[in-house]
Amino acid sequence: MLEAHKGYCASIKLGERTETGDAEGVVIERKPVSVSPAQLDAVINRFRGEIAQVPPMYSALKHQGRPLYELARKGLVIERNSRQVHIFKLDVLQFNAPELVIDVVCSKGTYIRTLAEDIGAELGCGAHLVGLRRTSIGQFCIPQAQTLATLEDLEEVARDNMLLPVDALVASWTHVTLSAELAAKFLHGQAVTSMETVPKMQILRVAVYDCMEKFLGVGELNGAGTLSPSRLLRAH
Repeated sequence: MLEAHKGYCASIKLGERTETGDAEGVVIERKPVSVSPAQLDAVINRFRGEIAQVPPMYSALKHQGRPLYELARKGLVIERNSRQVHIFKLDVLQFNAPELVIDVVCSKGTYIRTLAEDIGAELGCGAHLVGLRRTSIGQFCIPQAQTLATLEDLEEVARDNMLLPVDALVASWTHVTLSAELAAKFLHGQAVTSMETVPKMQILRVAVYDCMEKFLGVGELNGAGTLSPSRLLRAH
């Protein structure tokens, strides 16, 4: 799931920049907001697809073993290289200046605070993030979730029955099925030869099952058809 795309509903305040890029930081600049819907649409469109982002100083990225936010709190600014991220979806949900609400689906490593600041910079008025809600990660999204109140009203068995099976995490991966003999070896940490193949010089992460369709774990399949275990489920 670390590689999965993520979705957010982000609330942005135009016209103010802060030290941290979010509402916790001190305001360092204020500018009037004079942005038309057409101007906003034009700017938003520039951030769809692959873009370059410079990670914020107030982040957990490390410089010489120390988180950047620790250095930032001491007033230090470290040069950071830009990196490529992908914005798969970027829609305006609400615009009532200076408030802007956007719906974003992005690749891993995307900083929504930085996206908010960059949008503000392109609009010429500055901006910072004032609210953020994770709405999805990979194939999991808010409509699938259950509230704490709902869970509290259920008996323990009923709550357990609402849990998704562990292989729901890898439902979109290629599935490999092993014979009983190969499954036993795989579960003992041994690499096995699979009937599945991938292009040479490539390695594919796969979900592995036995002939009874029981999920065994995940492995890596190479171009020679060798399947190596990487994460296994403990036998029950």
